[in-house]
Amino acid sequence: YADKSDGNDDLNAYDLGINYILNNQSAIFANFNHAFLVPNFDRLFPSGNYNTDINPQESNTLTAGYKFQEPNLQASVELFYIDLKDEIYLYIDNSGPYPSYLNTNIDKSHKKGMNLALNGQQNGWTYSVGYNFVDAIIDKESGQSYSGNSLPAAAQHAIKLGGGYQFVSNFISGVPNHKINITHKQTSESYVINDFDNVNDKAPGYQSTNLSYSVSNKSLNLLIGVNNLFDEANGLYLSGNTVYATDYERYYYVKANYQF
Repeated sequence: YADKSDGNDDLNAYDLGINYILNNQSAIFANFNHAFLVPNFDRLFPSGNYNTDINPQESNTLTAGYKFQEPNLQASVELFYIDLKDEIYLYIDNSGPYPSYLNTNIDKSHKKGMNLALNGQQNGWTYSVGYNFVDAIIDKESGQSYSGNSLPAAAQHAIKLGGGYQFVSNFISGVPNHKINITHKQTSESYVINDFDNVNDKAPGYQSTNLSYSVSNKSLNLLIGVNNLFDEANGLYLSGNTVYATDYERYYYVKANYQF
């Protein structure tokens, strides 16, 4: 049985943008976005009871940047600032013998940062470099002294590298198209997920190297690969030496797709 509750939230969303072309290869742009996020059913009714501690999230995002594009090279740089009201997050209390969980809101918070991207291709080779910086700060949380603290589990730096080679060969009869691809993603350290006071040691960042090989023709695509090639021990870290393992070991996979 779930308690019933009525609410009336004046929610709306819109997006305004402008793009100015500098020449045939480059342009500058700016964008303003207002958005909202309504709690999903699991957040509204944990354990079957209505959650009175959560509200819809609203955000204002201002973005400005530069992009460059030609047939074999694309690059972009983007700066952003996000002002959030009632940011939804999962609070984990690990002080007792068992963790307790509560989906709730941060009264006010903001995020600022930048995104860099570079992609290229030449003679069957492809490469990509991506870098993200985000500074996530708590501005106000009622009843708590978190103002000015960093949002836990939000890594400031993330980098993603990729490379591939695509070629045609009759080495495997009937599937002449071949592609090898490798990617690596790594993030910096961050405060453990329930360290809103920012007093504990930071948790290790996420890192994973993924390798895949595919063969295909007009109808068939066969993909084999390995994720977390170097068997990195990734996880979500809580204070009290509690770790929820995520992508914590190497694993292999095979996928096939056939179009009739």
